[in-house]
Amino acid sequence: MYVSVKSLQMFTILTFCIVGISLIPSLLVFTYNIIEPFTNSVIALAKETQFSGHIPFEPYTTYGYWQVHANSISARGGIISLVTILSVVTGLPIYTVCLMPLPGIMSVILAYLIGRRLGARLTGVVFAVIMGFSTFHVLTETSIGYQSYGNLLQLIIIFIIVLCYIDRGKWSRSDVLVVSLLFWACSQAYYTAEFLTIAIFLSITLFSFKNHSKYDTNAFKVMSYFTLLGVIIFLGFDFITYVFMRNMSIGVLANALVNYFSYLISLITRESTATLGPSRPYTNPLIKYLDMTFNVLNWMVIVVCVSLYLKNVRKTTKSHARLTRKENSANILAFSLLFAFGTRLLIYGLLGKIAIGWIYVPIITIILAQTWFVTRKHNLIKYIMPLLIVVITLLSFSLTWTETISIVGVDYYHKVNPCASWIANIINSGSLVSSNQISAQIFGVVAELGKANSISVNEFGSDVGNLNNTSNLYNVLVTRGYSYLILAKMFENQPIYGGFWGPYLQPLGDKLESFDNYIYFSRIYDDGMLMVHKIGRK
Repeated sequence: MYVSVKSLQMFTILTFCIVGISLIPSLLVFTYNIIEPFTNSVIALAKETQFSGHIPFEPYTTYGYWQVHANSISARGGIISLVTILSVVTGLPIYTVCLMPLPGIMSVILAYLIGRRLGARLTGVVFAVIMGFSTFHVLTETSIGYQSYGNLLQLIIIFIIVLCYIDRGKWSRSDVLVVSLLFWACSQAYYTAEFLTIAIFLSITLFSFKNHSKYDTNAFKVMSYFTLLGVIIFLGFDFITYVFMRNMSIGVLANALVNYFSYLISLITRESTATLGPSRPYTNPLIKYLDMTFNVLNWMVIVVCVSLYLKNVRKTTKSHARLTRKENSANILAFSLLFAFGTRLLIYGLLGKIAIGWIYVPIITIILAQTWFVTRKHNLIKYIMPLLIVVITLLSFSLTWTETISIVGVDYYHKVNPCASWIANIINSGSLVSSNQISAQIFGVVAELGKANSISVNEFGSDVGNLNNTSNLYNVLVTRGYSYLILAKMFENQPIYGGFWGPYLQPLGDKLESFDNYIYFSRIYDDGMLMVHKIGRK
């Protein structure tokens, strides 16, 4: 008895250590002053809120990429209020508040708790490692932004579903109330998280309706309420629905589908036929093969488990007759997340983007493997698969960390702020353009200094490729109406991102210095890190 207690204590300590280690990447993001570029729009709106005393709706009348983006999320009062209140209560600058790694830390802890409720401690540890060491997820979901906050609320809702629907097997009124409030908060943060949460509600509702047990009937009633509530909030109160209906047409939809499939073809043929290029470069060939292996392993297991599920449906009069209540509920959650993945794929597909990478895909894989690989010959897969996913995740993190942080940007606040302050104080009006990360940081400063309605701030977007062709670059920039071109010294040895999701341009190398030799670009500012070129004949 003494040995078993001692072993349990050792396992508890080991679990605590692994979960603690999984928090290190989030702490590194905080240490390196990394903030997702889109969070600068939240910072700008929070500053406008402090100035005016209320949350402004579409405060920017000047047309620019970042002004448009900030206007589009100005209806998300939840995240703007949260950041503003935290800044006032703590006395910290808004930027410092957004830098706090609370979403990243809470995501790892919640992932462990979800895994622990679904299976054993090992499952919880695996979920924590996946959430903590998935490089791109950590870089974009650690600081306090509208996307990370919305996704965190979605994860909390999933945890409550696991707790009530799978583990306890019952819902209380307080559980229903908490989920309802969390969903409303989610709708005030991030529309994608809101929409995918509705997809999860709807999928669980449909699966519960198909089964005939007393428990599934109760679950059907609760999840039907959540689905109805979500649809009402999304269609009735979400501004994005109005924007979508206003801008959508058959022509726009057809163009989006053409662009989507042309991008698929370009991935297969390796030809750049799509409007949007790859989201990031593979400087290490091993990274590409790791990504491919990771996706193949996950989807092989998912396809096999779906096949076993369909085979089970055909063999029995009740679709989950050989599963326990908890296994059946876990299986329903996994299929609901899979349905949400398909919804997510469709949303980004309409925007011309391939979004096969989602943090929940390996979690879906592990849940399904634990549910369906129950025979002795399958037991090896059941336990080896999570370990394989962990190994690939850790190896990928070690190879991609340094490379991937260049996408989001290390300490752009201190690198860009001197130039951004100069722009806001010296330039009265005009339109400027730079990379995704630099232009985002400039916008935050320009908005803080009250110049966001006179200085248009833009990212390169698909025009980034023209930096290699300066003669054509001038014509493109003039056509776009840009007055100033902002270049960075780091462009010599780091990829240049036209947009957060791409396309990117390989480092310019010695070409960066050649901009001074062209009559259409005049360098009017240089602090050793950033350079401002006025566009026009010298």
